[in-house]
Amino acid sequence: MKSGSKLVYRIILVIFMLSSNLFAETLYIDGKNGNDINPGTQEKPLLTIDKAADKVNSKTQPEATTIKIDPGIYSLTNSVIVENSHQYTEKDRLIIEASILPDDPQWKPYLMPVILSTENPGISEKLTETYSLKVKRSYVTIRGLKFLGNPLSNNWHACIERI
Repeated sequence: MKSGSKLVYRIILVIFMLSSNLFAETLYIDGKNGNDINPGTQEKPLLTIDKAADKVNSKTQPEATTIKIDPGIYSLTNSVIVENSHQYTEKDRLIIEASILPDDPQWKPYLMPVILSTENPGISEKLTETYSLKVKRSYVTIRGLKFLGNPLSNNWHACIERI
């Protein structure tokens, strides 16, 4: 094999090995300037975590997905459920994370996105339960988010439920 052919072969091999990352999707959420009719790009972010989950749940292509959440307070009136039809893998994960993570030099504690559950299961003397995120998939990473739970006095709240 000539050296030029070896080079082309190596380039094709590298492209093939990195191809899963080339097709990865990133959705952006901005609680101040986003809009849920936007496509979720960095230039046109979504407004809510619910809408990003809807987009993830409607996906059928087996690719990695990252949801980046800008600083702000995000109020969830219902549990956000992640249950798309394809399986993620250890390499091609679903990542839900703050747009600025603690290892970034620009990070400050007040830049952490805050998730607050305001779901109200109704008035009851019995203990009720609510969840911020219900994840029905494996290989999901959640990082850099602050969960405040649900302020109801008779409510047991789990920030993340893995189903």
